[in-house]
Amino acid sequence: MELLVKTPLGLEGVAASRILELEPKAKVVVKPRGLGGLIIVDSCPNRFKLMEEVLREVPEAEKVIPVEAEVNARIEEIEAAAKKLA
Repeated sequence: MELLVKTPLGLEGVAASRILELEPKAKVVVKPRGLGGLIIVDSCPNRFKLMEEVLREVPEAEKVIPVEAEVNARIEEIEAAAKKLA
């Protein structure tokens, strides 16, 4: 997972299309697990460049959050990942 994009409800598809226009090599998941208003960018060549482009060019994107680590929802794993990132 590279980026998490928050959109208004119902505009996920439009925002995902615009993201793919900006970066055709990106792999996006619209409404992961049925969660409206979210898009996950699973992979892209340069996430920081894409993040800046999405913020600038995709008005439907309310927030774009870079994903620094992925762990299971266990406090020990979250703690270890947070220590690595600190």
